[in-house]
Amino acid sequence: MKLFTLLALFGCTAAQVLRGVNWGHRLDQTWNDAIDCKSPEQFEREYKQMSTYASAVKIYSCGECLAGPQSLKLTQKYGMQLFLGVTADPKYFPGDFAVLQNMTETYGLSNVLGISVGTEDLYRGDVPTINAESIVSQIKQLQQYLRSKGYSTPVTHVDAIGADDTRWGDIRAVQDIYMYNYFPFWMGINVNGGLPATQGAYYDIQKNFAQGKPVWIGEIGWPTGGYNKGDAIADEANAGIYFSQFVCWANANNIIYFYYEMFDEPWKLTKVGATGPIEQNFGLFYFNETAKSFANLQCSGGQPAKPIPVPTTSAVQIPATSVVQVPTTSAVQVPATSAVQVPATSAQASATVGNSAVSETPAKPSTSAAVAQTSTFAPDNTVARPQSSAMSLVIGVSSLIAVALFI
Repeated sequence: MKLFTLLALFGCTAAQVLRGVNWGHRLDQTWNDAIDCKSPEQFEREYKQMSTYASAVKIYSCGECLAGPQSLKLTQKYGMQLFLGVTADPKYFPGDFAVLQNMTETYGLSNVLGISVGTEDLYRGDVPTINAESIVSQIKQLQQYLRSKGYSTPVTHVDAIGADDTRWGDIRAVQDIYMYNYFPFWMGINVNGGLPATQGAYYDIQKNFAQGKPVWIGEIGWPTGGYNKGDAIADEANAGIYFSQFVCWANANNIIYFYYEMFDEPWKLTKVGATGPIEQNFGLFYFNETAKSFANLQCSGGQPAKPIPVPTTSAVQIPATSVVQVPTTSAVQVPATSAVQVPATSAQASATVGNSAVSETPAKPSTSAAVAQTSTFAPDNTVARPQSSAMSLVIGVSSLIAVALFI
């Protein structure tokens, strides 16, 4: 059961709407896990809820907030698939990788669809040490480790830069799947043009840039509040239109995607710069875990959210070299703190960008095919870490979690 030569292991219930959904593990961004992290009880409650709504969930880190081991355990408990993430920042990659190794050897990866090394790092460009060369090296390290353990789990990098952008470097040559983020809203496209633009970008990438590899959409969605962008309106009516059009098309055409995102994240209002009023409002459910008006979708023809099939081959040959050994460390105690209360602030925010590297989105392209060539701003949960911050759990191997803590 270790090799991913079969289709995904878990089926969908009749109530499931989505093939995949993104989920954030944070309540805040102070770089103090006792404050920032959702409690184990909230993890459990939200995963139980997600299991009735989506076939798979995608996360952004293994080490932060113990998101990796907790998510792996809970998805296995509730019969879901999981897409993992590790940071691409060379300063923190070894710690996140060590947590991934520990998870793999404790729980196994029987329900893991794939692993992303970073998200939108090339687009943001806010960490000078992250580039195509460093990401290629990290992808190969993960591939080598996984193959040595008998797994063919796909490894990739997810970004929002144009498909023809030279910053991709050699990443596409070594990654196992082509995965990208796409948001018509940030390009100022009216909701009626959202799906045609999305389709044009997808098929252009599949034909001209994916090098024959599977094409997966890492993030896609429409905000329900904040401010408008060009012809794109941020409200529940427009979000519902795009959600319905995209999901029904994707489910019917076997498109693999992770919708952005399951729950609103109010902490982003003040922590990610001028785009905070938008970025906090991408949830299909409110922060209090109640559904928004359009979330309970039923497509005509009853198209189900089928389980995601897993690619069976690796894109590159991995040399049979030794794998770095993970030191045995004592278990880190997880603070049993209650969930931090997030104030219900208004959708207005300062125009100051702050520490988040936010760039202005380009003009709306004239054709759908051009969409794939255009950089798109795509908000995510992997905001750059301050270099001087004392990150817990993922700073290095000294912080490695003994996953046996959760058994």
